[in-house]
Amino acid sequence: MEQTTQVAEKKEVKPRKTKRAVYVAFELAYDRTGILRELLKVLDDAFTDEIPLQIHEDGLAIRVMDASRVQMANYFISKTAFEEWLVSNHTRYNMAALPVSVTVPLKEVLYAIEEAGKDTRVRFEIRAVYSTVGINRVVKVRKPERCPNCGKETLYNKLPTEKRKTKTTKRSETESYKCACKWRGKVRTLLKKVQVYESAIEDKESQFIIIVKEKTVETWNVKLLEQPTEEQVPLPIVRFNARYKLVAPEFRGKIERLKKRMDAVRLVGSEEVLTVKGASDYIAGDIQIKKGSDILLDAECRGEEKATYSIANLLALLPKKTVAEVMALEFSTDMPARITAYANLGDSTIEYYIAPRIEVDE
Repeated sequence: MEQTTQVAEKKEVKPRKTKRAVYVAFELAYDRTGILRELLKVLDDAFTDEIPLQIHEDGLAIRVMDASRVQMANYFISKTAFEEWLVSNHTRYNMAALPVSVTVPLKEVLYAIEEAGKDTRVRFEIRAVYSTVGINRVVKVRKPERCPNCGKETLYNKLPTEKRKTKTTKRSETESYKCACKWRGKVRTLLKKVQVYESAIEDKESQFIIIVKEKTVETWNVKLLEQPTEEQVPLPIVRFNARYKLVAPEFRGKIERLKKRMDAVRLVGSEEVLTVKGASDYIAGDIQIKKGSDILLDAECRGEEKATYSIANLLALLPKKTVAEVMALEFSTDMPARITAYANLGDSTIEYYIAPRIEVDE
């Protein structure tokens, strides 16, 4: 008689899911609603139609780059800009650790507030529920991870391939290593199992509601999108040697005029004068804006600084009158420029970065 042995199949263990949540409500009134709308239009026109909105205890942060990586917008809208600001937890889940991010469809937000006037109050309510799963992954680990001499990561071996003495086992690889600082030693690379945590927004439990109150009350329910896979891009590290405080509408008007004939401007900065140069096939000229004039309110420059930028990119970022009357322009020779709009939004930060065009003087 044959004996049949049944072997129970191991059930696949599903990773444990935990949920956290956050609720934020904020309300705008008077001209600040229009300012926010114009700032969002800049993002929609020059950057992307999906924005990551990062919720902090004391305000909202938005940082995005355009697809070509030429422009960056960096907003921090302080809670002081709002008539009401509340961050809490109105759900049955534990409070998520701040800051947390939600991604919103920009065109739908603009549609909801497109008719909001100066007498309108706009209230935003975000209830975001996140599910987090711990997943085991095998990653490569280096020992040492950083050079013991200069502290740089041991990623780039300066030794030629033929001079690297390599020892390989089933679990690791060891090679002779030379750092850029001249330090020499052994770097071991091995495989290690680690647990990483991935979060996703729970679509059915999350809400983004916009309430527009004027003669009527409009309530819009906007869908929150999946979280972006990329981490927040860091701000450029630039030393600005030329700094100018300008009347925004007047300066923007000068650049708009140049756009009729040129596609780029060269900024030449000195202690007393900001010169804007433009040239095309048939005409060239420069506009000198002197310190203390009705346009240039203040100037600070070390020596002479020169940089060229696309007019189209500049105009996409220069603040309109509805956003700010005064702006700051900072740059250094052939380096990214920073534009800061002094908008009427409390102690908020509204700034943009734009990469230069590198040109060789003949």
